[in-house]
Amino acid sequence: MSAVSLAWKQAGVSASVLFIAALLLYHDTLSSMVSVWWRSDTFAHGAIVFPVCAWLAWRKRAQLAAVEPQASAAGLIALALLVSVWLFARLADVLVAEQLALVAMIPALVWALLGRRALSVLAFPLAFLAFAVPFGEGLIPVLMEFTASFTVRALELTGIPVYREGLHFSIPSGEFEVATACSGIRYLIASLALGTLYAHLTYHTFWRRALFIALSIVVPLLANGVRAWLIVMIAYWSDMKLAVGVDHLIYGWLFFGIVMFALFWLGLTFRERTPAPPPDAVKVTVAGTAHRRLVTPAVVAAAMLAAAPLAARQLARLPADDGRAPQLPLAAAGWRGPLEAGLPWRPSYHGAAYERIARYDGNDGPVQLAIVSYAAQAQGAELINAENLPYDARWHLRDEGRARAPDGRGGAHTVQATRLDSATGPLLVWYWYVVGAHATASDALAKLYQVWGAVRGSAANARLIAVATPEVPDAHRAAARLTDYLEAHATELAACAGGVSAGCGE
Repeated sequence: MSAVSLAWKQAGVSASVLFIAALLLYHDTLSSMVSVWWRSDTFAHGAIVFPVCAWLAWRKRAQLAAVEPQASAAGLIALALLVSVWLFARLADVLVAEQLALVAMIPALVWALLGRRALSVLAFPLAFLAFAVPFGEGLIPVLMEFTASFTVRALELTGIPVYREGLHFSIPSGEFEVATACSGIRYLIASLALGTLYAHLTYHTFWRRALFIALSIVVPLLANGVRAWLIVMIAYWSDMKLAVGVDHLIYGWLFFGIVMFALFWLGLTFRERTPAPPPDAVKVTVAGTAHRRLVTPAVVAAAMLAAAPLAARQLARLPADDGRAPQLPLAAAGWRGPLEAGLPWRPSYHGAAYERIARYDGNDGPVQLAIVSYAAQAQGAELINAENLPYDARWHLRDEGRARAPDGRGGAHTVQATRLDSATGPLLVWYWYVVGAHATASDALAKLYQVWGAVRGSAANARLIAVATPEVPDAHRAAARLTDYLEAHATELAACAGGVSAGCGE
């Protein structure tokens, strides 16, 4: 056996053992990815990403054989950073960051154990692993807005009268809504994954690859807009008998298949006519002690991989710093309450330990207060989550922004301001978070306060505080009404939301 092949055998065994160890140590993060692949059409392609990457790496075996495997201190540093990212993501319950950190550990291990040259040879297969992570749902609101704007503009150009309000629009034959399934996110992600793979296998020059990947983003965006417009047109021409039920979804997938076929056909028009030049031969020299030099980095990498899950389990046992149930403040300064909730509004937050909701009546109109509390947070029971919204299914989002609300200490703090619509009329909602002793309107800061609570030795109690009022007679008066309510109750609200009983009702 040659020195090169012996070195690769030793390095390959070490790397394989650590890859398997990483997947076992972080099995709950891997399981969370697999469960999304299984239940979501949008991310079903993730199930084939690992086999595809293995096949792509196998195609590089001749180039790898010409490279000497060498352990890298820089790779170990990268691995240490990714392990730390995973731990902070676990403490903050940011699942997608956990998953990205885990997938990124694989190229870091290649770098640490096999060296920079091996990492360079395997760059694309390792980068393609990113498509195994189910991310991109944050783009859904933007895509929904684009689809609605594209469809309405296309209808106007077609000569059909249309009235739009947010994501809803009406034409003479009926009403339509751009729902989550109409955003095109599943087409975009699938097209990007397939397009990236196609570009790598078909082209050799950078500009061709970049151009086709760009097309795999732009084409499905425009095609989804055309698809939505055609669905409305089919419904219009058929007097709302077609393209409004199951056939709506079937039509969408058929249309996507046609679009992808057209995209790949277009890609063939500028494919390179000559094959890629063979890779330059690399002359290697392998010292007889190569296998010994792998032992210490492998042991260090194994210790790093084991440290984060152990630390996460230990910190998960920490008690919450305040597990008391929130209470409702007693009415003050001309307000009456707390009364039974009268407005058809409540936040939609999942897995909370406690929820309190009540109405307060003032001279200018009602304000409804909601307090949602999490004594200890975990996946599926966390304050900041993409599925948690400050309104339920009865309401439609019209506008989002920021506002300044009294803080009870003579000053003001920033709150999220959300304007909603429903059959009962428009509604203005102000809300913010309180994590431990910190109040913030920022999702990111709320997560950081959660991590800080765990680092200092306790799982911080986290709360949503939201107030809502009808936009009657207008948005300006509604904002003034919320300001007046908070000026009268901000101090008591902060105490009651934390479970302090003085000045609080039930």
